[in-house]
Amino acid sequence: MRDFNEILCNEEKPGGANKLFSQMERFREALEFCEFSDQGYQGSKFAWSNRRERGEFTKERLDRVLGNNYWPMIFGSTAVQVLPAQTSDHSPLFISCANDEEKERRNVKLFRYEACWSKRQDCKDIIEREWRTSMSGSYSMNDVKGALKRCKDQLRVWAKANGGSQRKQISLKREMIQEMQKLNQGDFNETIKGLHDEVDGILEDEEIRWRQRCPYGFLAGFYQDNWDVIASEVVYAIKEVLSSRRGVVGISETLIALIPKKKHPVLVSEYMPISLCNVLYKIVSKVLANRMRGKKESYMALKLDMSKAYDRIERKFLAAVMKKMGFGEEWSDMIMQCVGPVSYSLLINGSPQNVFHPSRGLRQGDPLSPYLFIPCSEVLGTMLDKAKERGFISGFPFARGSLLVNHLFFANDSLLFCKANVLEWSRLVRLLNFYEVASGQRLNME
Repeated sequence: MRDFNEILCNEEKPGGANKLFSQMERFREALEFCEFSDQGYQGSKFAWSNRRERGEFTKERLDRVLGNNYWPMIFGSTAVQVLPAQTSDHSPLFISCANDEEKERRNVKLFRYEACWSKRQDCKDIIEREWRTSMSGSYSMNDVKGALKRCKDQLRVWAKANGGSQRKQISLKREMIQEMQKLNQGDFNETIKGLHDEVDGILEDEEIRWRQRCPYGFLAGFYQDNWDVIASEVVYAIKEVLSSRRGVVGISETLIALIPKKKHPVLVSEYMPISLCNVLYKIVSKVLANRMRGKKESYMALKLDMSKAYDRIERKFLAAVMKKMGFGEEWSDMIMQCVGPVSYSLLINGSPQNVFHPSRGLRQGDPLSPYLFIPCSEVLGTMLDKAKERGFISGFPFARGSLLVNHLFFANDSLLFCKANVLEWSRLVRLLNFYEVASGQRLNME
């Protein structure tokens, strides 16, 4: 089965220029040489069209299923259905064999609350009505289970009335598409496209039916979508279970799904059992698990963005830093002479304008500037280390037993770490404010 991009005769190509006889003859000779025979088709004869209008419209039978003499011996009689084309210009081919050993079994269908139902107001109305009717002032777990059962029974009736009609709509529209594609001469392209869009819209809801995961048929989505209706009763019932000795009796029913670990599993050990617990039990279980789990401290990271980092450095601050770091007086004076008496003049249209003298900042493009900015940043690093030593802020442990890191600097980029609590955050803000006042730096809060 494939797209051969070739036809056997011109009757398989209405519209457009005729194929060369020699070209079709070579295709027929290839099939005879391989002893292939066409397995036929059901539905539209033409599996491809260019989807153009009227005079430029053409369609061909490019896709087909071929088989040799052993095909019927292995697969029995075969039916090839040409399905309606939707997203592609080619129609999909569906092969069904008469002696297929995998027969459909009639299983007991579990009720499934579908996520797409949350879009339907009539569904929400049913849930609210049945829930209010069932809850008569006592909020025990048995009452909650009874309310869920009433909702399930009514939603099952509602889903049968609405879901069945959806499937009928899909089937009807696909039949219309297939009939139009069979008769299409370029006149029905827009109509076919509109039908495709309608089918896609219905299928969006149908495709969500892969998510059933609990015995009562109510996923977490049911509780989330209808929390404003069921919240007080569910919370009260969960608290009752946690505070009583009866435990989870009545809500611990579990379904086991077998997930294959490999293709074509044969042994039981080749399946992975997955327990599908209901949501009410999971809430109770999660509360107990949270109480058993050790409390982990939360940390936060802050990336500092200094506004005009070089332009705001105070020269007095720079001189004090060099003196504190042990630079000689003569060396410091030479550095400050390079930094201090600086004049700027804006160059506009090639002409220098009025001269002005800044009172602070380091010049961009000066080879000295990066080397002078780093000692200024080290002041912030030292302040952070001192705060960590005194227990004002905490460092982040990147690994068990490793050093605690509270800052990482790279040029004018800074990344700070501390515990995610109000106390350490306020201390860090005060430290940064003090650094801003001393150095002239300013955090960009935008």
